[in-house]
Amino acid sequence: MTAWKVLTVGLVAVLLLAAGCGSDSDSPPDPTDVPTLVTPALGVPAESEGPPAPPPIGDLLELADVTVAPFPTIGTGSDAGIEQLEIGVVAVYPHDPEAFTQGLLFDNGRMYESTGLWEASTLREVDFRSGEVLRQITLADTDVGKDMNFFAEGLALVDDGQGGSRLIQLTWEDQMAFSWDTETFHETAEPADSYRYKGEGWGLCYDGSRLAMSNGTSVLNFHTPESFAMVGESLMVTRNGSPVELLNELECVGDDIWANVWLSDEIVRIDSSTGEVTAVVDASPLTASLGAGCGGDSGTTDAGGSQATAVSDVVAAIQDANLPLPCVTDQNAVLNGIAYDDTTGRFFLTGKNWPLLFEVRF
Repeated sequence: MTAWKVLTVGLVAVLLLAAGCGSDSDSPPDPTDVPTLVTPALGVPAESEGPPAPPPIGDLLELADVTVAPFPTIGTGSDAGIEQLEIGVVAVYPHDPEAFTQGLLFDNGRMYESTGLWEASTLREVDFRSGEVLRQITLADTDVGKDMNFFAEGLALVDDGQGGSRLIQLTWEDQMAFSWDTETFHETAEPADSYRYKGEGWGLCYDGSRLAMSNGTSVLNFHTPESFAMVGESLMVTRNGSPVELLNELECVGDDIWANVWLSDEIVRIDSSTGEVTAVVDASPLTASLGAGCGGDSGTTDAGGSQATAVSDVVAAIQDANLPLPCVTDQNAVLNGIAYDDTTGRFFLTGKNWPLLFEVRF
C-alpha cells in the first residue's frame, strides 16, 4: 500500500473514531458540543469562505482503495428486552432518484420532503403514488439563499396558531431553520432573526407541543415551534444503557420518536420521556432489494434463510407494483426518510437517492 493510501486510511480511522467515541468523563455530554467530523450528507462540499468541510467518508474509502463491512449501529449494547420489529411491505411507489432525502412527512394525504446537497437543496410537495413533484422551492433561489449556500436537512409540520400550518426545515451547518407557509411555500419568518440554533441540524419532528431535533450525536434537543428556542432538558438516547450515536431523520408518533440511524439499516423507537430505545426495526430487506435489478443475484446473495425470504418478498412487491427492479450501487444512497400516516398506522420509508418509496407496517 502506497504512502498516500496509508495516510488516507489513517484519516478514515480518525473519522470513524470521531463518530463513535464519546468522552471518557462520566458527566453527560454538552448537547451543543457537536462533533464536526461527522457529516450527515455524502455530497461534494461546495466552495465557500472559511475552512472546507471534511471529505466524505465514502470518498476517502474510494481513494484508499479499500473495502469495509457495513457500518454497525454504534453503542448498541445488548438487545435484551428490546422489541425486534420486521417490516411488512404494503405498497411500493416510485420516488425521485435525484432526491437526496433528508426529511419526510405525511399529513392528510399530502407528502412533503426536504432534500439536501449544496446548491440543490429543496422543499417539495410530492404525489407519493406517482412520485411526481407537485410543488418545489429551491433554497438557492430564495432571497436568503442567494447569499448563503444552504444544505437542507430535517422537516416538521407545526400549527401556525391561525388554523393553518407551517413547515420548519433545518439546515445542516448554517445553524438556522426556514419557516414556510404550507399552502404557499412562502417564508413566514426571517431565519436570520427568529430560527437560530447551535450546532448542526439533522432530523426534526413535532409531537404536538415541541419540536425534537437531532444533531448526529446520541442527544436530542427540544425547541418551541414559535421561536425555535430550546425548551426543557436534552434527551440522551440509549440502547440498554449504551448511547446510540448518529441519530438522523426523526418522526414523532404519540409518546415515541422514531429515528433513522445514519449508515445503518436500523430504525429505532425511542421513549420520548426516558430516551430508552424500546424497539428496533430491521430495514435491511429494503436496502438489499435496491440491487435486485443489477443482474445475477444482486440484492439477495448476502442474505440467507428468513432474511433471503424477506428480500424476495420486497422484490415481489416491487414487481407487483409494475415498477422496474432497481440497481442502486451508490454507497451514499443510505436509508433516510420516515413518515407516519396516522389514518392507517403505517409508515413510509425511503432513502437518499432511492428510486422507490415503501409503505410499510411494523
